[in-house]
Amino acid sequence: MLRKHFQRLLILVFLAGSTAFAADKTAEKEFDSWYMLMLQGQPSGWVHIVESHDGNNIVSKNTTHMALRRGPIDLVIQMSSTFVETADGKPISSVSEQKFSGMVVRRTITFEKDKMIWVTEQAGQKQTTERPMPSQVWLPPAAAARYTEEQINAGKNEIQYWTLQPEAGDQPIQITNKRTGTKKIEVVGKVIEATVWKSSLSNLPGVEAVSYTDDRGREVKSEMTLMPGMTFTMLLADEQLAKTQVNPPELMTQTFIRMPEPINNPRQLRKASYKLTIDQNKGEGPQLTDASFPQTGYQYVKRQSDEVLLVTVDMDRPVRSEDDRPTDEHLAATSILNHEDPVVRALADQTLPAGNKLSNQEKARTLRRFVNRTIDEKTLNVGFATASEVARTKEGDCSEHAVLLAALLRAAGIPSRTASGLVYADNFAGQQSIFGYHMWTQAWIEDEQGGYWMDIDAAISDESAFDATHITIAISAMAEGAMTNDMIAMLPVFNRLKIEVLK
Repeated sequence: MLRKHFQRLLILVFLAGSTAFAADKTAEKEFDSWYMLMLQGQPSGWVHIVESHDGNNIVSKNTTHMALRRGPIDLVIQMSSTFVETADGKPISSVSEQKFSGMVVRRTITFEKDKMIWVTEQAGQKQTTERPMPSQVWLPPAAAARYTEEQINAGKNEIQYWTLQPEAGDQPIQITNKRTGTKKIEVVGKVIEATVWKSSLSNLPGVEAVSYTDDRGREVKSEMTLMPGMTFTMLLADEQLAKTQVNPPELMTQTFIRMPEPINNPRQLRKASYKLTIDQNKGEGPQLTDASFPQTGYQYVKRQSDEVLLVTVDMDRPVRSEDDRPTDEHLAATSILNHEDPVVRALADQTLPAGNKLSNQEKARTLRRFVNRTIDEKTLNVGFATASEVARTKEGDCSEHAVLLAALLRAAGIPSRTASGLVYADNFAGQQSIFGYHMWTQAWIEDEQGGYWMDIDAAISDESAFDATHITIAISAMAEGAMTNDMIAMLPVFNRLKIEVLK
């Protein structure tokens, strides 16, 4: 099954850069704004932003509803967040809910003087972790909007601040807004002279959003192009217009990399070399060196230049590196990989009963075969399910196979993580001879030579655990709040990569 988790990432990244400016405020300093969310000029959902007062505190609410099309299937993604802060900008709590498939994942953060308490709930299970408060001074949503409004009124041409976005992890992100001029745009049936700003985020090098504000500093429109052929637009509207019938464009097949010739017997291929370049016809943007392409698993990487990357996948020669050994996070229970969930634990015990004499490599391969058989509904209509959900529904595509296998490995005491990148397919979604975005699993195998990360793909048939048509772009321990940052490594090459088979 080919990848779609980048669609989730794109939404998170777009929303992270979509609230840099204050909305229109009344005399009571409260506001209620609706925005139409568009993808490639087609209505794809809506955003509702509300700020209200609750006693001495300020409550900021952001709700997003969006549809994405993968082939003939429409996926609905729902996200909501509520942030409570004091009138002078001290954080109190944050609650967010995400529904990318059938199950809601709820995350609550309580801010104390020197620590944050994170509580994640799903499938009746609750996980609690404590983390230190960041040393960097940052602004909660209402304080950030107020600061931005003050700077605009003071005539500043560059506005910079730090904020915390729980979806991007527990460390603050710097947002920079630069005034670049004015432009006439149409908003809610009227043409206005808007101020144009370019916004950038410290965790998204090379990606800029363009925002338009009216004479009151209200954001009336914003655009972000994350890759060629992938532009998000958020346009001020009333509720009725914002909720107009959506008609999202198809995203999946446009990201396929089409090969001039087929690769023979791809599932049996044990070694292959590739030349990766950026398609210059897809416009300017980040270079290959801005992407991760780690040397890991069976993959060796040689950076020939900013424009050329040589990748060799050799299944008979795993990469061994003292700098890439497992840590506690590769055995931790997270909201995505909750191996402490009793249903997940029961599946692990069912597959690997107590007293078995298998090596860790044999255990990993046994669990891989189990996941391949257990997910009996191979479908694209799942948004991005956690291991807890997959253990119950037993449906999904590559990402569901990857996260369930990673969780079962941790339940068996084997460090694990996910790998995201590309895989070759002879035929998929009506396309022939393509590389498509994909996710699989890595298991840490300790041996007499020290150990290595073993690539295993539960989404392919039982005949082979892996093959040399997998190209790794990013790896992730699926740590709480850090997955988005891990996946950002893939953005520079989305829809811009060219692959040449060398050998």
